Amino acid sequence: MTKNKKVACYVRVSTLKQAQDDKYSIPEQINILENICKSNNWESDFYQDLGISGETIKKRPQIKEMLRRCSNGIYSRVLVVDQDRLSRSVKDLQVLKEIFKFNNIKLMLQNTVLDLNNKDDDFMSDIQGVFSKRESKVIAERSARGRYQKAKQGKFPAGGNSIPYGYKLDEEDRLVIDEEEVRVVRRVFDLIANYGWSCYKVSQDLNALGIPTRFKKLGRVLKSIKYNKIYKNKWTSSSVRSIIKNDLSYKDEYIYGQNSKFNFIEPVSIKKDPIM
Repeated sequence: MTKNKKVACYVRVSTLKQAQDDKYSIPEQINILENICKSNNWESDFYQDLGISGETIKKRPQIKEMLRRCSNGIYSRVLVVDQDRLSRSVKDLQVLKEIFKFNNIKLMLQNTVLDLNNKDDDFMSDIQGVFSKRESKVIAERSARGRYQKAKQGKFPAGGNSIPYGYKLDEEDRLVIDEEEVRVVRRVFDLIANYGWSCYKVSQDLNALGIPTRFKKLGRVLKSIKYNKIYKNKWTSSSVRSIIKNDLSYKDEYIYGQNSKFNFIEPVSIKKDPIM
């Protein structure tokens, strides 16, 4: 296989929700790119960054590895379904493009081939980058407005691990006490306040009893982006400490939007029952 048929294929989504609200899931991206490579008889290597934002390339190990190999002359093409899979940051996009230009690498989208050393193609790429950045902001603002409206109706605007520990959502997305998690909260406070246990000793106790963390209940994988390492889903000193430092256990309200970056969002009080 000659070098000019070696292709680097890159796929990315920020979250599972993005696959629904944005454009393509990972399997869809892979399928599209595999079909393009197959139809052109290209040898390909795939790079996947899962659950990582497109706002920066700094925390994406796979794209950094792909760029390293691009600089080593491994590829003559980089193939993505859309340019924003590479980056939504105009600044980072320019960095990527300089690497591609210097190594004479063509950027290939589903229906377009961009030779970035050609001024017209380079300009077209810049235009797409600007529109992608604007689209990202529009999506973020639209999502924020939707969450804000839910909060104003007394509903909790997020889900999963964002729900305060000790609570769950009912059928109307309102915060209600989770009896299983409340028993854990009360055990944690009892062991620390009445028996003087350390957070580490409490975490060991919870693990020994087989009590699942919130992440484990949700089926989440704990992965270090920096070290590309998967960790066991278990209780730690910090996760126990987060429970005892959470004053929501004593309060009858959850305040949404206190530190929002959107000026149209004002703090909203969401009523709930206190745990303690």
